[in-house]
Amino acid sequence: MKALLTVLLFSIPCWSQQAIVNLPSADITPEGRHFLMNESFIGSKEWSSVNFYTYGVGNDTEFCATLYDLASPPRRSFAAALGYKSQFDLAEDGEVWRELKLTHGLMLPVNLRGGGVGAYGYVHASGRLSSTDTRLTLGLAGGTSQLFGQNTLCVMTAVEHPLTEEVSLVAEWFSGRHELGNLITGVVYHNHEHDFMVVGSYKIPNHPGVTSPGFVLEFGGSFDMEATLSAVNSYNEWDPLEEIIVGRLEGAVIPSNHISVNISVPRRVRPLFSLFSGMRYPQFMIRPAQRELEIFISTLQSLGVVVRRPDALDGRTAFSTPVWRSRGFCTACPRDGFLVVGDEIIETPMPWRCRYFEGLAYKRLFREYYEGGARWTVAPRPRLADDLFDSSYEVPRAGEPMRYVLTEVEPVFDAADFARCGRDLFVTRSNVTNQKGIDWLRRHLGDRYRIHEIQSKCRQPMHIDSTFIPLAPGKVMVNPEFIDLERLPPILKGWDVLVAPQPDRAPGQIISLCSAWLSMNVLVVNPRQVIVERHQKGMIAALKQWGFEPIPLPFTHYAPFGGSFHCATLDIRRRGVLESYFD
Repeated sequence: MKALLTVLLFSIPCWSQQAIVNLPSADITPEGRHFLMNESFIGSKEWSSVNFYTYGVGNDTEFCATLYDLASPPRRSFAAALGYKSQFDLAEDGEVWRELKLTHGLMLPVNLRGGGVGAYGYVHASGRLSSTDTRLTLGLAGGTSQLFGQNTLCVMTAVEHPLTEEVSLVAEWFSGRHELGNLITGVVYHNHEHDFMVVGSYKIPNHPGVTSPGFVLEFGGSFDMEATLSAVNSYNEWDPLEEIIVGRLEGAVIPSNHISVNISVPRRVRPLFSLFSGMRYPQFMIRPAQRELEIFISTLQSLGVVVRRPDALDGRTAFSTPVWRSRGFCTACPRDGFLVVGDEIIETPMPWRCRYFEGLAYKRLFREYYEGGARWTVAPRPRLADDLFDSSYEVPRAGEPMRYVLTEVEPVFDAADFARCGRDLFVTRSNVTNQKGIDWLRRHLGDRYRIHEIQSKCRQPMHIDSTFIPLAPGKVMVNPEFIDLERLPPILKGWDVLVAPQPDRAPGQIISLCSAWLSMNVLVVNPRQVIVERHQKGMIAALKQWGFEPIPLPFTHYAPFGGSFHCATLDIRRRGVLESYFD
């Protein structure tokens, strides 16, 4: 079978391709995603073309449709075929091998020149050498005369060696004296940003009398029709980023004095926040943070990401409900108030009174996304009355039972307490997320998603994105001070649990809403590139060691406003589909 592209670098999460020239690969089109490819053979006296389409149906299986050997001069093997391909893991990654897989497939070709219905099947094992990332493949393939002119059974082997993130050398060989029996060598270019790939190779027949040598060119790519229908599409923290909302500092005021705020900030600055609550942040704090924010936005745009901004709100404006009064805060951290799951924007019921009307700054954008096909959900608006808060609460000391400032009278939660990994979400209960809030989201998302709770050892837990950070399929970074590695959810068995290095001391404001572990608050732009604070040398080195390309940027002056790169943003569109990374 002349099939699809087998090159998929380990850092690419889900792009489909199915063969290199002839060899069916171990890569499966993700569920809901489409793949198209054309392969053309140019010989001295002939030309032929094979065209492929696949669709991911889930459970590591894809549906395939192929048109074989449309050629000049005409070939007797001109055929159309339908079939499938499926794969499963043979073993967990080890020191020598990783991505060990067994792949099998079957195509049923109908010969369009009156030759009847035939069959083509294959099975092979493949894996990558951990030391070099070279992929080796060995298996068997067999087909009937409707496709190859004679019944065939042959050995197939292949090697793929990456030279860069986008370029690989490939070679494959099929045994036998038939049209499939060739040695083929070439180069593959895969543009991960646009899901596009090109193969240039040369085919040498095992026996010149069967077929002629010549050049083989392939080009194709994957796409997601569903994702293009909605202006909002994001299922995880790592798919290639296309559009994002970045927060604002205009109108920022120090959050209002309330027990829910006071116990969530570091102890050393708590008196200052109580004293100056409701007042504007001084310009000597805003100016350097604004400069860093502009660098961040410019960098995202240079990476091809569309950056959107909320409207400015004046935090000094006082507001009230029938049971309490407050001033505002700022729109610096859109990650807290909104959770994007697929094509749905969920406005969360945050427990800080000063953030009650923060969503007004995003109405213009959300109306636009709604008109573009997105779903827009507002969680039940909480009363935030006094009975939601434990007025006698004190931060528990080490060794004391864990307790929280929130009661369970109504569901409340910040979106930043949730981390998304496709069909699985992870959450920490905290001083801004109670158990009823977790239960509400679990019921709202239904059986299509699973929510796993992770208990934080932090005495003042608030937001998972300085505790538990998914970086790529199979890789999650954890905070060694806040996470008990022995008590992680069992579903994470088999994933690489990457222990974050200790934070480096960084210059910036002495007044901060965040802990030193803000060093973990990185933003994954795509499966290779991660934006990280430039002063965190240990984190930069660790990301390189783990196989990522860190993009260091200054951002220490943003901490007084509530976070770093992940907090300051809200993913609107990432190029990917809903998948399960654990089944």
